[in-house]
Amino acid sequence: MGEKASFVESIQEKMMIFTSKMQANIYIQSLSQGMMGTMGVLIAGSICNLLVNMPIPGWLNVIQALGIYDLLTVVVKIFQLTGPLSAFLIGFALAKYKDVNQVQAGILCFMSYLLCVPVITGEVEAVAFTAINSENIATAMIVGMVATSIFAWITKKGVVLKMPDVIPEFVSSSLGSIPACVLSVLPFIILRGVLSNTSFGSFPGLVSALISSPLSHLGNNIFGHMVFTLLSSLCWWLGIHNSPVMTAAMIVVMPATTENIMAVMSGLEAPHLLSLYSLLIPAQLIGGPGAMLGLYVNALRCKSERYKAQAKIQLIPGLFNIIEPAIFGFPVMMNFTFLIPMLLTPQVILIVLYFCLEAGLFTTPVTILSAFLPAPICGFLMGSTFGLGIFMIIASVFSVIAWYPFVKLADKRQLQEEAALQADNE
Repeated sequence: MGEKASFVESIQEKMMIFTSKMQANIYIQSLSQGMMGTMGVLIAGSICNLLVNMPIPGWLNVIQALGIYDLLTVVVKIFQLTGPLSAFLIGFALAKYKDVNQVQAGILCFMSYLLCVPVITGEVEAVAFTAINSENIATAMIVGMVATSIFAWITKKGVVLKMPDVIPEFVSSSLGSIPACVLSVLPFIILRGVLSNTSFGSFPGLVSALISSPLSHLGNNIFGHMVFTLLSSLCWWLGIHNSPVMTAAMIVVMPATTENIMAVMSGLEAPHLLSLYSLLIPAQLIGGPGAMLGLYVNALRCKSERYKAQAKIQLIPGLFNIIEPAIFGFPVMMNFTFLIPMLLTPQVILIVLYFCLEAGLFTTPVTILSAFLPAPICGFLMGSTFGLGIFMIIASVFSVIAWYPFVKLADKRQLQEEAALQADNE
C-alpha cells in the first residue's frame, strides 16, 4: 500500500508541477479569463434560446402569435457573436500581465479581429454572422494574444507620442499609444490582403482549415468526449483543478455548439450529436466531475461519525455541482476507494447519452443556463423535449447506484477506524 501511495504521490507531484506551470502561464491565464468573460453573454443567449425552444406543446404557436418569435431568434444569433468580444477580453486580460493599457489593447484586438474577417459585397455590404460568432473562437484567441503581444512589445520599446504635461492623463494615454496601435494592426492588414487572394479567403478560413476543423474532428466525437471527461475526473481525484482540461475541451467543441444553435434557430435539426452541452452532462451536471451526486446521497446513510458529519456539509453544494468541499472533505482526493466510481460513472453516462442521441430518443441539447443547476432541472431546461430531463433523472439514479458499494465500503472502514480509536482511548 505504501508503494502504491508513493507511486500516486509521484504522479500527483508531476501533475501539479505541470498544471502549476500551465496555470502560471500568462497566455493560458488570459485565454481562460477571456473565455470565462463571454459566459454571461452565452448564458443570456441561452435564456432567449430556451424561450424559443421551450419543451411545452404548442409553445411555438404561442410566441408566434405574440409576434416575438422573429425577435427572439435574432437576439439569440446576436448573443452568439462572441468572436470579436472574445478577442477584446483575451487582449484585455493579457495586457494586465504585459503591464500596458488594457482598454487600448482590448480595442486593438477587437479591431484586429474585424480586419481579419471577410466582407460580403453587393447591394449591401455586410459581415457574415458565421465570421464573428463563436465558431471562430480559435481566431479570436490567436488575434487576442498576437495583437496584444505586438502592442506591448512596441510600447515598451518607447514608440509612443510624448504629450505635454498640461494634457490630462487619460487623453495623453490614448493619443500616446497611436503609433503602437497603428504598427500593431499593420500585420493583420497585410494578412488580410494576402489571404484574400488564396483559397482560404481570410484568416478565419485559414485557422478553420488548419486548426479548428482538425481539432473538431479529433475531439468532438464520443472518444474525444470520453478523454475529456476522464481527464476532468482524474484531475479532481488527484486534487488538481480541471480548468486546463475544460479550457481545451471548450476550444474543441465550441464550433459544433454554435453550429447546432444556429441550425435550430433556422428551424433545422442540430447537425452535431455532441457539443459543449452534451459534454457537460456527464462531466459537470450530475453532482460535478465524477458524477458525484451518488456520493452525496449515499453519504446520508453512512453510520460512521465522520461521514455522517461530512454528508450534512457536502449535500447542498454537491446538488449544485460544487465539489471542492467533497474532494477535500471526505476526502475523495487520493482515495483509492472512490477512484473507480469517480472515473467510470461519468463514462457510462456519456456512452448511454450518446446512444440515446444516436437513436433519436431526444434531441441534442442546445441550451444551458448554468453549470450549477441541479441535474433534473438542468435536463428539462436544456432539452427541446422532456426526454433529456428524464434521462438526467435516470442518470442521477444510476450515479447513486454506482457509488453505493464504494461509499458503503469506505463507511465500513471508517467505522473500524473509529472503533479502534475509541478502544485505544478506553
